[in-house]
Amino acid sequence: MKQTLDALFANAAQVSVIHYSCESFYDRPDGRSPRITSIAVRNLESGQTASFSIHQVAERQRLDPCEIRSKYDRLESRMLIVVNELDVRGNLPSATRRIVAALG
Repeated sequence: MKQTLDALFANAAQVSVIHYSCESFYDRPDGRSPRITSIAVRNLESGQTASFSIHQVAERQRLDPCEIRSKYDRLESRMLIVVNELDVRGNLPSATRRIVAALG
């Protein structure tokens, strides 16, 4: 484990740390998997962070907040597509500009 962490920090410019949050695991009466609600991506070296959320996608698409629940699957898919379009070199500022344009 320590060797793995040392290797990551030795190449910190090429490492992105990804954190996500999702719906509750406990409130699943129908047994389906919880949907992802937000994702943050941080470059380990620079600390530059980009965050994405379903509500952010809805706002960029000018959806009324009461419409989010009925369009959740579509909004989640759009958010995940946008996150996958991140610049693989970890250039978060240019990637964020492209993503904001794509969300609109």
